[in-house]
Formats: sequence, C-alpha cells, structure tokens
Amino acid sequence: MDMLDFVDEYPIQSAFVFAAFYFLFCVLPMPFVSVLTMVAGYLFGNVLGLLIVSFMSALGGTVLFLVVRYGLRDWVQRYVARGPDALQRAVTTNSFMVALSVRFIPGLPFSFPALVLGLSRLTVWKFYCSTQLGLLLTLFIYVNAGRSLAQLDSVQDVFSAELIISMLLLALLIKAPWMFARIHQKLKPKSIKKYG
Repeated sequence: MDMLDFVDEYPIQSAFVFAAFYFLFCVLPMPFVSVLTMVAGYLFGNVLGLLIVSFMSALGGTVLFLVVRYGLRDWVQRYVARGPDALQRAVTTNSFMVALSVRFIPGLPFSFPALVLGLSRLTVWKFYCSTQLGLLLTLFIYVNAGRSLAQLDSVQDVFSAELIISMLLLALLIKAPWMFARIHQKLKPKSIKKYG
C-alpha cells in the first residue's frame, strides 16, 4: 500500500497525522518545510492540502513566536536577532502591515519572522493573522506544484501545460529574492560626488 492509497483509505486520520507533523516542523525551526508543503499538495490536493498547511503554519509560527517571547527572548536577542532595531521601530508604528510585509519577502526562512517579531510588542493575534494571510500565495504555489506532480501518469505528462505552469511559478518564487535585489539595486539612486 503506497501513501496515496493510505490517504484514500483513511482520509481523516491521514490529514490529522500530516497536520500534526507539519505543525511540529513549523514550531521547531526545521528546514524543508517547503518540501513538506509540496507533499501536502501531492497527498491531499489543492484545497485540503492548502487548508492543512495554511492553518498549521500559522499555528506553528504563532507557537514559536510565543516561545521566543516568553522563553527564549535573551537567547534570540544574543544569537539570532542582533540588530533588528529598524524592524522593531516599524512594528511599534504599524505592526500588522510590517508583520504582513515580512511574510511577503520571498525566500525568507519560515521561522525568521517568528524569531524576530517575538521580540517586539506585536500582539499574538496580529502575528497569527499576518502569518495566515502573508503565506497564502506562497503556500498555494507549493501545494499546487505537489498536486501537479501527483497527477503524473506517464512521461508525456511531464510536458503538460498545468505541470509546466506550476513548475514555472515555483521557479519564479525561488528566484524572486534575486530578482527583487536586482531591481532594488537598479532603482537605488546613484550617489552624487561633489567636487570642490
């Protein structure tokens, strides 16, 4: 019995076990959350896969946020979040929008916002909502890529329009930090030298 057969035979139990596993990956700052997000799409499809990863990532991130705030504050300040002063100042003036904007930064490790924003005065509810909303597009792209891979039946399916579009979206998401950095560099005003 392979995983897809197991999920078909025990859909509710499979969804709960996967959700618990995904939640742990989000609470413990572990790598490969994006691969696990694709597995959600592969196993559960777009709708249920997205629901599972969206809620579990928001809950897991919020638990990590609370652990940082109430248990690991000194350690995080000393070793992880040295100098996020500008972010902390921004959070005090427009907390929800700053937290949401941080989630829109492509390529940022999942746990980083929880580690840094856990040191701020951002409310738990605003952190949860910004995580839930801010990750939606990224999670959908990964879940959709996983679902597209699940639909491969033959070698010809690799060249289907749906799979090609899913993989292109995934590639764009991965390349986005580099593209944003290049655009930012080109838009940055050049320094003007004054000659006496």
